This record gives sequence, C-alpha cells and structure tokens, in this order.
Amino acid sequence: MESEQYYAQNQFLNNALDRLRQNYFAKREKIETLYDIETLKRKVKAIKETSVQDMDGNLEQFIKILQKRKIEVFLAENKEDAQSYILTVLKSNAVEKVVKSKSLTTEEIELNHFLDNLTFDVKETDLGEWLVQINNEPPTHMTAPAIHMPKEKINELLNRVFKENIPLDIKKMVDFSKEKIRKDFYDAQCGIIGANAASLESGSFFIVSNEGNVQNVIRQKILICVMGIDKIVESDGDAFEMLKLLPKAATGQITTSYIDVLKKPFGKFYVVLVDNGRNKLRQNEQYKEILNCIRCGACQNACPVYTTVGGGFFRGKTYAGPIGILLSYATQDTPDIREYANLCIGCMACDEICSSKINLQKMILSIKAENTKTTPGIKGLIIKHLENYYPILRIGALLSHFLFKNELRTNIKFIDETLGVNYRPLPGIKPSFDIIKSGDSSLCLFAGCSTNFLYTNIGEDALSVAKKLGLKLRVIKQKACCGAPAWYNGERNSAKKAASVNIDYLLSLNCDKILFLDPHCAHMIERDYLLLSENKEAEELSSKVVCAGAFFVDFILKNNIKTDRLGSFVGYHHPCHLKRGLNYSQMLHDFLLDNEPNFIEIDDADRCCGFAGSYSIMHPHISKKLLEDKVDNISKAGLQSLVTACPGCMMQIGGGIRVAGMNIELLHFVSYLDKILINS
Repeated sequence: MESEQYYAQNQFLNNALDRLRQNYFAKREKIETLYDIETLKRKVKAIKETSVQDMDGNLEQFIKILQKRKIEVFLAENKEDAQSYILTVLKSNAVEKVVKSKSLTTEEIELNHFLDNLTFDVKETDLGEWLVQINNEPPTHMTAPAIHMPKEKINELLNRVFKENIPLDIKKMVDFSKEKIRKDFYDAQCGIIGANAASLESGSFFIVSNEGNVQNVIRQKILICVMGIDKIVESDGDAFEMLKLLPKAATGQITTSYIDVLKKPFGKFYVVLVDNGRNKLRQNEQYKEILNCIRCGACQNACPVYTTVGGGFFRGKTYAGPIGILLSYATQDTPDIREYANLCIGCMACDEICSSKINLQKMILSIKAENTKTTPGIKGLIIKHLENYYPILRIGALLSHFLFKNELRTNIKFIDETLGVNYRPLPGIKPSFDIIKSGDSSLCLFAGCSTNFLYTNIGEDALSVAKKLGLKLRVIKQKACCGAPAWYNGERNSAKKAASVNIDYLLSLNCDKILFLDPHCAHMIERDYLLLSENKEAEELSSKVVCAGAFFVDFILKNNIKTDRLGSFVGYHHPCHLKRGLNYSQMLHDFLLDNEPNFIEIDDADRCCGFAGSYSIMHPHISKKLLEDKVDNISKAGLQSLVTACPGCMMQIGGGIRVAGMNIELLHFVSYLDKILINS
C-alpha cells in the first residue's frame, strides 16, 4: 500500500473525492427538503433493531420458507464454509464462467479471489465493480466502488487492458465498457447476486440497482444468492421501508432505477446465508448495533478522512471508511485493526449521517482500547503519565514558557515533525491559567489543558464575561487532564484513571454547573466517563457539563442584555464535538447570525479542521490537507474575523492562517462575547 502522504497529496484522487462529496451533499440537501429523512432513519433503526434481536428465530423460519419452495439453502458459519459450498454447486453443475451483480457480501468472503485461483472465469457486471476487478484492486466505496478512479485513469486502464485507443470521452468509455460486460452475460452458466433485504412474510429477496445488470444475472440457468443473515426482516413493508431510505442515503436519489423482488428464478436457485461472526456479534451488547448497518455508504461520503485519502488507504481487508472499522471488527478479518481505527479522526460526521443512527464513533473508541498497544515516544509518555499528574504539567509549562514563549516550534525538522508542528506553528506555551484566584462559587469553570497552557487569554475572557453579566465564576484548579488524549488513543487505563480522579474531585467542589471552554473536555466528561466508570457519580457529573459560550448566550437572551457588534465580516467554524457531540454549536452560530450584520457563511463550516489533538501528530498529511481545505474556504469567504468555540480548532486554523499570510482575527466564542458585551 502507498503511504498516507501519497494518498493525501494525490491530486487526481483528491479531485475525485471532492466531486463525490460535493455532488452527494448537493443532492442530499435537496432530498432533505422533500422528505423527512430523520423519520425514515428512526423507522429503519427500529426495523433493524427488531430483526437483529430476533435473528435466530428469523433465520430458522426463513430457511424453512425457502426449503418449502424446494430452494437449496446453506448456512455458512464462516467464509471458508461459504467458499466450499459455492465451489460444490459450481462443480456439480459443470460451471466454468460466472457473472456477478450486487454482491458486496462476496467481497467479505473473498469469493472472487478463491474462484480465480481455481481457474473459474468470474466477471463483475456492475460498472464500478468491473473496473476495479480488471485493475486487480478491491472496491473502495460501498455504492461507488471505483470512485477513486478519475476518468484519465479509467481511460488508461481500458486502453491498456483491451489494447484499444478509446478517446478521453466519458460516454465512449461507458459504452465500450457496457458492450464488454454485455458479452459476459451470453457466455456465463451461473449468476451470483446479493440482496439488500429479505422478508420473512413472503420469503422474497429485495435488490436495488441503477444499471439493471442484476436482472441479466438473475436470468442465468443457475443462480446463487449470497447474503448476510442480518439482512432478514419481518415483513415486506419493513423491506420496502429500508429500500425507501437506501437510495436517498446512498446517492441522494429519490429512488433507484430498478427494484427487483425475487422469490424464485426460472432456473436452479441456491441461497447461501452467511454468518461469519454476525450471530456472535448479536450477543455482544456493546457492539451488536453494528448489525443495524444497511450498507448505504453515507458515512464514507461524510467522513473527512475518507474524503481526503479514500478507501484505498482508509480501509480494512474488505470494508473501507468509518463503518469499515466496525464491519472489520465484526468479521475479524483485519489483524492490524487498531492502526485502521486510529485513522478515525473522531469528528462524528458518521454518527450524524448514519441511516440506522449507529453510534459509530463510540464503538470505534472501544475498538481502539481493546486493541491498544503502548503508545511510543514523547506522546506516549505524556498520555500515559503526565496528564494524570497535573503539577508536573504545570512545572513543564512554566519551564517551556521560556523556550516557546511566542510559538511552539523549534525549526529543527525531527523535533517539529515529532511534535506535529512542521506544517504550521502552534501558539507559545504559557504558565498555567487555572492557578488564578477567583473566589468561591457554585458556577465553576473547567478551563482544560489548551486554555491552561496555550490560550490563557480565553480563560481571562470567560472571567470578564461572567463579571459583565453579574455572575460569579469559580476557576477549578485541575488535578488531572480530562483524559481525552488517552481515550482517543486507546489508552483505557490512563483514561479511566483520569476519569476516576476528576469524578471524585469535581463532585467534591459542589458545583451546580461546570462550564467548559474546550468541547473535547466537555464531551469526554459528559459522554465517555459514563463508558469508563459505571458508578452513578459519573452520571451526576455528566449532568453538570455545560458549554461556556452556550451558557452565556442563554443568560444574555433570557435577560435581554444588550450587546454591541464587531462590525467586521464575520464567519463561524463549527467545532466537531460541540456540534455533533454536545449539540451546542448551532446555538452559537445562530447568535452570531442574528447579532452580526456582516455575518458570512463559510463553505463546509462544519467539516473537521483536521486537528483532533494528537491526531495531527500521528497523521500529519491528512491533518494538513484538511487544514488547507479549511483555510481555502475561509479565504474564499473574505472574512475579517473568524469565530469558533474550541481551542484545538484555534490552534489548527490559527497556524494555517499564519502560514497562508492571511490577516484575520481569530476569536474563541467567549472572547467574542467579551468584545461585544457592554460594561455594566
């Protein structure tokens, strides 16, 4: 496999992925004005939860229904069982040539590779699958398997493989490919398909497609359907409900060109129901939600990492993108799954868009923790030890202040690459903010490491805002980091220690509300402490978590407090954890929109900036590309001021703006409030 740098800097790939994302969301935006997508998602989630819960009974009943129709059914416990049975079917029917369509599960059982090694002639007939097959590579997307291939590469591929001289014309290349595929139908003796759903009510298989090739595959004298046992639902209505959402979620279409409902074809029919870890997963309360996936690929389209490096790099053995991490865990086919999981940036764009409302990121974090190894180097030392010994961090910050007073960068290549500051500078280190004397109050402020050691001015601005609003705010002198850097790197023990220290300590302060300036810290305590600590104290602490900016805005609006305006051309960047985890970001955006007459919407304002703490150190090429995209959108907007509500985003974007030579005022939302509030 090529390196992260190769994929992140491959302009052809970048352009293809940009087109995928932009075209998809342009169509999806229109679809969401016509249909209540959230209601459809809730229905699909309920259908899948019921079918997964009743999987054993459904499977037994479905097999009986098929057997009554004299259909031969085989339950494959694993991929080897499935391969062996299909081989027996092919040999017993003297099959030499096979055509396939809509058969994603056959990728999971590595059927093509297995049959190719036995000299069977196996041909994919859906255009994208066909293209990656003749290029000897796996599909990189669930619904657009050749999305990574620009037209120039496809043109070169067709001319090289078929020794033709086809011009660089999309229609001519498509027509040529279709003609080649059409010939395969006439020569084949067997067809292999998959299914999007199967119904207990009628014993039918439901298949959606746009090209219609599946109909030619179904017409073969021998037909094999290979389907995961998680696809069985209780009724035809349930199946159609899923098919109603699938094209809208997958490609932004109202519906697909074809919906095939198959009971029994004209020729011999064999059904292979694949378990391959599904039944075991169903019994795992922590991970069984994975089985709710309907294979729409929407999470791939939304994922900033996938749309930066594609499914050629961000993948397991079979599946790609964020859902691929979970499916790879389920099928246990990816030995280095922690490395794969560590490519997840944790922005939760996948959670937000998922058609079955799966909590992908929460499970990805648990997968990291289950497969953790010792984190190497300086980063490992900080994560495993220093973050739970805050006095050491304070001493380190005080000493580092003299070395990195203005910016965190040495201009020594090795050190800067190790610290992840080689492609943009970070702010200088400051003595800790949280040792400030602020008096007693039940309204408390958890500043977080970024504010304590890098952006002490944000903490000071929070105190100033509280004072202007007539509120007394107590600064918490931290005993430990929140634990997010450890948890997001799979260091469960270190994260649990941070959680234990903070739960006991923060509850002992008797705060009614705890305000947070960093959404990473807030989301860690609000959500992840509940996973790391099973006691009721974690719930109690979670209920006290509030975004500082949202708390202040709510107070301003409820008390009709007058504010001034910046007056400049202002834009807003949504921090990932504030928007999708804590659900406060839209409130801040709307306040700016109402208050600032020159507010400008930024393109992709809610797309991750690429920082994510230590992620920018571990995956600098992905981080840099996401930053360049963000800075480019900021530049196009013509802003004079940019507001966000996350110190991490400020570090990343601030460094990018500086490298680009742009003169833009960058403000934390709390600092923005301090500027516009009139002294009482």
